[in-house]
Amino acid sequence: MKKKPIYLYVLLAMSSLLTLWGALGQFTTTPDSVIGVIKESYQKQNIPETQVEEFLKLFRKTTEFDLNTAHKVFVVVSLLLLFVALFLLIKKRLLQANLTYLGYLLLKILFMIYNFVGKNALIRSVQTSNSALIEGTIQLNRMSSIIGIVFVFIPISLVLYKLWRQQKAVEE
Repeated sequence: MKKKPIYLYVLLAMSSLLTLWGALGQFTTTPDSVIGVIKESYQKQNIPETQVEEFLKLFRKTTEFDLNTAHKVFVVVSLLLLFVALFLLIKKRLLQANLTYLGYLLLKILFMIYNFVGKNALIRSVQTSNSALIEGTIQLNRMSSIIGIVFVFIPISLVLYKLWRQQKAVEE
């Protein structure tokens, strides 16, 4: 009896849920829907108005970048790749399903790099008197990009290992 590729079902399910969650945020969120809540929260903490306005200016720019057309296209293409991989898996075309999922993961890495470079340029372009705000945001962007890429390499390594094992089994 041949083993079922449970690892791929789990990875596809988790990736699909996360991508659908991202799609929901991508197509329903606006910068203005969040800014009012943030402003109110900062005012309750008695943070000076100038600092709040500088933060909100930076927040608005980065949120607009996160909601641009390239991000929307990425979400749609990602969902398509995941559904194709799931379809191939159901049709028992395991090699093609694995390769399609790897394509999704590589696209995700490329988009993380695009996001990192684009946000850094955007953050540096914001004029503010608070250099700590800019540097802190750049550091946060750097750390989130590194952590994101590390988390993407976990499923990549698992799929590549399984492909290697399958190839080894075929050769024997």
